[in-house]
Amino acid sequence: MRVWLLTVGEPLPTDGRGDRLWRTALLARALVERGHEVIWWSSAFDHFRHATRTPVDVPVLVSPGLTVWHLSGRAYQRNVSLARLLNHRQVASSFTRLAETQPRPDVVLSSLPIIELCAASVAYGITRRIPVALDIRDLWPDVLADLVPSPLRPAARLGLRWMTAQLKQAATGATAVLGVTDEFVSWALDAAGRARRAEDRAFPMAYARTTPGEGELAEARKFWRAHGITGHRPVVCFFGTLGWMFDFDTVLRAARRLHESSSNVVFVLCGGNNVDDLRRRAKGLPNVVLPGHVGAAAIHELMRESIAGLAPYRPFRNFQDNLPNKPIEYFSAGLPVITSEIAVLAALVRDQGCGIVYPHGDDAALAGAVADLTANPARRAQLSARASTVFEERFVAERVYADMAAHLERLAHV
Repeated sequence: MRVWLLTVGEPLPTDGRGDRLWRTALLARALVERGHEVIWWSSAFDHFRHATRTPVDVPVLVSPGLTVWHLSGRAYQRNVSLARLLNHRQVASSFTRLAETQPRPDVVLSSLPIIELCAASVAYGITRRIPVALDIRDLWPDVLADLVPSPLRPAARLGLRWMTAQLKQAATGATAVLGVTDEFVSWALDAAGRARRAEDRAFPMAYARTTPGEGELAEARKFWRAHGITGHRPVVCFFGTLGWMFDFDTVLRAARRLHESSSNVVFVLCGGNNVDDLRRRAKGLPNVVLPGHVGAAAIHELMRESIAGLAPYRPFRNFQDNLPNKPIEYFSAGLPVITSEIAVLAALVRDQGCGIVYPHGDDAALAGAVADLTANPARRAQLSARASTVFEERFVAERVYADMAAHLERLAHV
């Protein structure tokens, strides 16, 4: 069958930079391995590096069975901006225009965000009687309202009514609602005003545990030595966007506590966005390393050197109801997760004994959790073993995305 996947905001196989591939890329791989043709519609604008991919509005054959489109849309510099919203509209418009010129698919999967592509793909499917499923990854546009101070949120929601209407339209017209958690699926079904059906399912974020080549690993080790990571100090690692969704103020206060107590632990916080601002805030903390954006080999090598992975999420519903990909990445390396109190992830960590939960904003508790892991290798080994078990039982990419591919096959033949 022919499958269309609509996702922006992920590294693409056309980027050619050795980045770790995410959910859509892994699902595309599973579909191709099952003999299907996959067309991935994405954005020409790279959300992470703020650069334009080429060619624009032209299909790129990545490998037999997989084609990628870079849909045109204006550049933006700030991730939260009117320019970004305009980009989303333009990307959706490019899809609508170009989709008319292509052979029709058997099934479509559109990721939220972005809501504009979800609405456009559902409209396309309805007029042609093609099944379209949504994949809920963020509670968009609710997450945008969370960005403003509490007193201003009613006004923000009022200003976002047009996006809420698009969400209702897409969720109501979709053949099925998928998502990364059951809570996310239920949120979209509430928007649609309907009960859950058999086609509506949660598929967690999953991780493909691969080992980079020895040459890449050698370069990664050299990179980390240049940043003072030599294997002689306990490391707590973080990978992700250095943005509003994470509470780095608490992390920095905890780092200061540990430094003042003569702890030799070091926090390595990897990510490109806002790194200069975070470096300024971390000035004077020798136990905080901010290397910027790093690739798959550097991630692999640093996790091997770490005692835990950090998940300092802010307690917005978008994270409370989520099971984000970063903790799953940590689990894949057998790393216990040190997480703030966000509902779904915290419940998993407590129930499975695969990490430590600290109250949001409590730097003393975070520092205590790190100190406990450094002082108690036996407990650390126990948490690490549980992290590996949880990963093997729930989050192996090959199994999760094979199940998701099979679900799309069933939808295509409803």
